[in-house]
Amino acid sequence: MNVLKFGGTSIATAERFKAVAKLVSDDENKIVVLSAMSGTTIVAHCGSLISKVCI
Repeated sequence: MNVLKFGGTSIATAERFKAVAKLVSDDENKIVVLSAMSGTTIVAHCGSLISKVCI
């Protein structure tokens, strides 16, 4: 099993978040850890970005 961690600039925008989602959306078992986005740790901002990617 792989553990993948993403944070900072790798999830700073909706486009980058989508790129990460594409990397982790295969059929292999893995643990994915998302840490703070670049320049923020505000949960509301994270939720807003996730909703833009997932909708």
